[in-house]
Amino acid sequence: MKIPIWLGQIALLLTFLGLWEIVASIEIISPVLLPRFSQTIISISGVVASGELNYHLLITMEELLSSFLIAAVFGIGAGFLIASTKLLRETLEPILLLLFAIPIAVVYPLIAVWFGLGVESKILFGSIYGFFPIATNTIAGVRSTNKSLMKMSKSMGASSTRIFTSIIFPSATPTLITGLRSGLNLAFIGIIFGEMFASLGGLGFLINSSSQVLDSAKVFGLIGIGLLVIVIANLAFNRLEIRSSRWRGEL
Repeated sequence: MKIPIWLGQIALLLTFLGLWEIVASIEIISPVLLPRFSQTIISISGVVASGELNYHLLITMEELLSSFLIAAVFGIGAGFLIASTKLLRETLEPILLLLFAIPIAVVYPLIAVWFGLGVESKILFGSIYGFFPIATNTIAGVRSTNKSLMKMSKSMGASSTRIFTSIIFPSATPTLITGLRSGLNLAFIGIIFGEMFASLGGLGFLINSSSQVLDSAKVFGLIGIGLLVIVIANLAFNRLEIRSSRWRGEL
């Protein structure tokens, strides 16, 4: 009998949490550094009950949604534009890849000075972080299009719009969705970093303020909430990737 993958994943997670509880209970590591899992649950339950988590998580989610939408619009637009001609692709793609390799975190202090400690600086930083994987994956998706199929469509009198909607876009979609998933993850990382570095609210702000008073149970719980958000988002993108791959297979 074949064991479902999801069942194995749940078993692995439960094993990890059980080992965490045991190791923390016998205090091999200081409780300040590694609280018990049960203590973490109690701590985060108190944060939820007080409404503190709801307030700060809502700020982070608003920043994440805004930055992701901005990164997606500009990243997809720039990707299709750059991939549209050989000149733009050969000129701008290496620059995009070079900028993508630069640790963008070093520019956040400057962004914070320009835009302040409010949500604007986090949205901008998250957008920049998310833009590059979306743009580069869009370019890669367009380049993977079947050139023979495009030439055959042109020879049969298909318009550029028809070729784009029927061939290029469906072919690029799986890679584009991969870029969107990476962009969302990086935008989230950028926002959390910005909130921890200089902010007046958000999940990162809450993590930073809790760590400063050595409330490690609360810190672990908040990190778990952040991971849960990303896991749910990635599961959704996995479903989209499967659907888009089937769509591409029909070409």
